Amino acid sequence: MNRREFARQLGVCSSVPWLSSIAVSAQAQPANSGPSPTVAGWLNVARNRWTDERLDEAAWESIRQDLENILHRSRLLDSVPLTNADQPATIFSAQAEKMESREKRVERSE
Repeated sequence: MNRREFARQLGVCSSVPWLSSIAVSAQAQPANSGPSPTVAGWLNVARNRWTDERLDEAAWESIRQDLENILHRSRLLDSVPLTNADQPATIFSAQAEKMESREKRVERSE
């Protein structure tokens, strides 16, 4: 196997998870039987807030589909179980009593 064949196989192998996630996402999406109550609420707020004549029904349908996709993706992310190992490695905590103001440092240096 030469370098080009290796690079080609590496590219194919790296794209398989991405393509399979697209296929799973397309299969998992619900049928368009109408907007979910959450999306209907968001759409109602958007319609009341942006009352523009340029937004026709086709535009609102496109917005509804985008909101459905966002909701679907967020539910997919929520379905992934997380363990304690998935937390950040470092935790920030400010310790004000150990911090020294710049003015005090300047006074001591003079």
